[in-house]
Amino acid sequence: MKYKNQIWGMTYFFIFFVGYMINAIMDNIISPQFLWFPLLGLANLIIGLTTEHYHFSKNELFARAILLYSIFLLISTPFLIIFTIIDPNLLNYNFIALALALVLASINASYSIVQAEKKVVRA
Repeated sequence: MKYKNQIWGMTYFFIFFVGYMINAIMDNIISPQFLWFPLLGLANLIIGLTTEHYHFSKNELFARAILLYSIFLLISTPFLIIFTIIDPNLLNYNFIALALALVLASINASYSIVQAEKKVVRA
């Protein structure tokens, strides 16, 4: 499958660049070690609504995995922030956001596999 849309790389670059620049200007209002989490969700949301939607509508994809993953990330971001406010010691553990992202990615991958198997069995 070819992705004719060149939005992938530019979306990630633009979202992360602007996000970290705004955060730096605002004196790191969000810890940089957690900022990538909502930025990844936002970038994936844009890709899911553009490139992935295009290929899904042409039946080139079995599931909308990128869009689903972006929703998972964006919904769980407030919880990550609330937990770090409740327990500021969590900021010392760099792996928490990564661990949560991996759990969400695993759930997303499982869903996508099930959707692919359903479509293959029907075919």
